[in-house]
Amino acid sequence: MSDLMENANERAEGIGAPAGALEKAVAFDFDNVEDAAVVASETPSKHDLAALDSHAIAGHDLIPIEGKAPVAKGWPSMPALSLDKAKARMATGRNVGVRLRDTDLVIDVDPRHFDEDDDPLARLDESMLDIVMRFQNGLIACATGGSFQDAEYRELRSLIMADAECLPKFPDFVRRCSDAGQFWGHIKYAASTYQERRNIIWSAFRPLIDYLEAKQRAPGLQTITGTLEAYDPEHVQAVWQKALDRRMADPEGAITAARSLVESVCKHVLDDTQGVYSKDDDLPKLWRMAAEKLNLAPSQHQEEAFKSILGACQTIVNTLANIRNRVGDAHGQGRNAVRPLPRHAELAVNLAGAMSAFIIATLEAKKGK
Repeated sequence: MSDLMENANERAEGIGAPAGALEKAVAFDFDNVEDAAVVASETPSKHDLAALDSHAIAGHDLIPIEGKAPVAKGWPSMPALSLDKAKARMATGRNVGVRLRDTDLVIDVDPRHFDEDDDPLARLDESMLDIVMRFQNGLIACATGGSFQDAEYRELRSLIMADAECLPKFPDFVRRCSDAGQFWGHIKYAASTYQERRNIIWSAFRPLIDYLEAKQRAPGLQTITGTLEAYDPEHVQAVWQKALDRRMADPEGAITAARSLVESVCKHVLDDTQGVYSKDDDLPKLWRMAAEKLNLAPSQHQEEAFKSILGACQTIVNTLANIRNRVGDAHGQGRNAVRPLPRHAELAVNLAGAMSAFIIATLEAKKGK
């Protein structure tokens, strides 16, 4: 089978491969690029009728071609072949082409250019957590008698260091080592045994991996981060980032930062609405005053459902203040102190972020009226 790749501008590109080789077309929907999934169509260069199924699933238009040229002059607008007609044409030894949409991107992958166990298409769909784990594993291989190609080292290091959220948590020794040779020069003197070297690398990458795993478990945090950063990146967003960073390694500190976040947001809201508060006002009182300014107090509503939800918001804030006093790091603890776990900190931080984003969104909505 010969594939013809076209778009609305009537440009065409032929893709060829030796007999029996594998051509892969990857389609992305750029109208929904953030949620786009990789769709791989594996098409043997021989006439394989079943290969058309993946193109049909991907929504590609199938058209008749001779060699790699369209049969009809009006191929950009001609009706597409049905799947059955396309298979019937191929069954007689003739070719079928694929007419792509404006939103499709085709990547021609020649398997002869990659190692047998390498899947370059899978790497296109890697998350940052996947990249960090692959880099960590490569460093361990390099440090324990295995191999880690310098080109891959440089590529992965650059990808991670280009991420503003990952860079502060990236191990210092990797930041200083720009290639695999420099890393080997560091690690061989840092520890003499393989196990010690593994422990050094695992410990160094733990904060970054914990952060990325927590972020992956709670994708909604990105929305909260955007809201807080747009409102006040210097103060409010800074406290939020501190709470996020401490969830795994310092749960007590994360809980304290979560409480500080809501307190800071309430004070900002009161400042923006000409509210008055004193330095002695506690968090529950600050929330009540900010809520009244924004018409979010339960007493300001008649509908029971709204009263219930808004009352629950006040309860959550009261609980955040209480749990911070009980298990946060703002006060000294006795011998039998309760130690929060990372999951407890994650819950407190997520709740604080949601409450803060909600009250800021309400303030911004009132400003827009």
